[in-house]
Amino acid sequence: MARIRTIGMLLVAVGVSLIVLRLVDPPDRRRWTAADAGPSGRLIPTRFGEVDSLVVERDGYRLELQRAGAQWNLVQPVTTGADSAEVMRFLDLLERAPLLDRLPPHDIRRRNLTMGDFGLAPPAGRVVVQGPQFRAEAAFGAPTPSGHEVYAVVDRSGDVVCVTDRRIFNAFPSSLEHWRDRTLLRKPFGKVTALEVRRPGVPYIKVVREGDLWQLVQPLSGRAANRAVEDAIEALQAVRIERFILAEGETNGLDRASGVLRSRLVFYGLDTETAVQVQVWENGNPVGARIRFGREVDGNSGLVYALTPDDNSIVAVSNTVLTSLPAGVEAIRSRRLFDRSPAALRRLIIQYADETVELNRQASGLAGLWRLKAPVQGEADGPTVEEVVTRFLALQAERLVDPDVNAVAITNEPLCRMEFAFSDGSTQRVSVAQSVRETGCYDLTLPPVPMVFVVAASNLPPQIIGSVGVLELVDRTILALPVQTIRRITVKGPGRQEFVERKGGDGDGQWVAGTGTADAEALKTWAALVSQWRAESVVRLGAGAQDVAAFGMSEPWMELTVDVASDEALRRSVRVGRVAANGGRYVSVLGHDVIYQIASNVVTLLESRLTRE
Repeated sequence: MARIRTIGMLLVAVGVSLIVLRLVDPPDRRRWTAADAGPSGRLIPTRFGEVDSLVVERDGYRLELQRAGAQWNLVQPVTTGADSAEVMRFLDLLERAPLLDRLPPHDIRRRNLTMGDFGLAPPAGRVVVQGPQFRAEAAFGAPTPSGHEVYAVVDRSGDVVCVTDRRIFNAFPSSLEHWRDRTLLRKPFGKVTALEVRRPGVPYIKVVREGDLWQLVQPLSGRAANRAVEDAIEALQAVRIERFILAEGETNGLDRASGVLRSRLVFYGLDTETAVQVQVWENGNPVGARIRFGREVDGNSGLVYALTPDDNSIVAVSNTVLTSLPAGVEAIRSRRLFDRSPAALRRLIIQYADETVELNRQASGLAGLWRLKAPVQGEADGPTVEEVVTRFLALQAERLVDPDVNAVAITNEPLCRMEFAFSDGSTQRVSVAQSVRETGCYDLTLPPVPMVFVVAASNLPPQIIGSVGVLELVDRTILALPVQTIRRITVKGPGRQEFVERKGGDGDGQWVAGTGTADAEALKTWAALVSQWRAESVVRLGAGAQDVAAFGMSEPWMELTVDVASDEALRRSVRVGRVAANGGRYVSVLGHDVIYQIASNVVTLLESRLTRE
């Protein structure tokens, strides 16, 4: 009985002790888990969604940012652009900040700790994120003893101290420059419509876009070099800020404090008298963007001072941008004579002192289909014509002679005058003369513009220089008769007269000689020749009676006649004249006013007989 009483008294004592402990220090009714921070166990349970503003405080300074579309801007302590990518990375890191531990208020009181012991009174850093439907705030204190975490307090959590990854606090910007946008032009250009460059001591340059081409309007009118203009625009868009220039005595990054820097534009070479000034206009922006580049940065020859487009900041940028900007009008003027595609050319006329050559592209407009209309009518050498046209339309001048009253008067008498007719109905005339300005060059003018394009002789297609060169544009085909259609071959010459005829089926009949026996092997060689007989060169167009005699055609060395089986019963007659300087001979086709020259090896083939005794 005594034992039972003793046990009962012990139980009562234990119960009383538990009641006293509960009254003195009531335990937390539930254990803090990751679920208390939201479904993902985050420090800030609110999902950010669309963020409109951000406030970051650290070590006594405050940054305030606002979003405008896809870009972020600093509004305090200075109004300027922010590095949007850096801001978004910070917000993403903050939103995903993990909740690693929680210290409830009773634990803090029991340990006789205060917020100051956690570095939270005052906090080392504070951040406020706000959007249309939410507001989230967090303060960050000292690191934990391990050094890998940091203490934090989240708004609406009372005196609960949380523990999160220290990388969150480390991501706070260490200075204003950490989050400032380092692109000189924050917004990429749209379609640029005009560009103006002003350099001290030289006339300013302005170009405007006309369709896909750039035209000079200052200091003179003319075509601009598209690549030079595009390179300048691309260089401007690629400029990055290497350094922010602080005002004298300034430590907080406010680059226009008291207007000190703006009053020192002359010192940095950024005043209107000494700066390189660039103005860019684009579609929908009549004001455009203006930038100034100044002198070399002290102690760094690779950098120059620059004034940002908003005129708010002086910065340092790489000096390579200046090399991409035209130093003078010569650097941006187009040296090309034409801006047309060879495919658009439909007619080419070349007028010499004693002859006019006209070439027309066939109606199909396919490359290579060119015909000679003057001085004789016939096929042109399509590939050669295409090559000459392409090369000529791509000509670039070695130098340009500015238009003035004497520019045309001091050129030599033209060697030829050319006219180009294009598919849109437009025409362009060109005069070619031996240069009076440069040796080994030609002066080209494009009336009515008096400007002279000085072109190197090595760049000008040789076929254009004189009427002899034009002969290379003529098709050199003497005969082109399919082997299967050849029915009869007759050869006449001093001491020689041969006649062979094919009997039987189409193309595979047997050759029969008028006298003797047909030599089958020799006939195969002859048939191959007349199926694609091309001359070595063309020596005369529009041959007259005097030329016929001069080249030995009045008393030919050989007359060759080929009859072809067709609906029109075609016959082709070729005369082979006297010996040429290269050991070959001159040739003409009956009914054509063209004289060709053939090689000596072809003459040897013609000497072989078609028949055997």
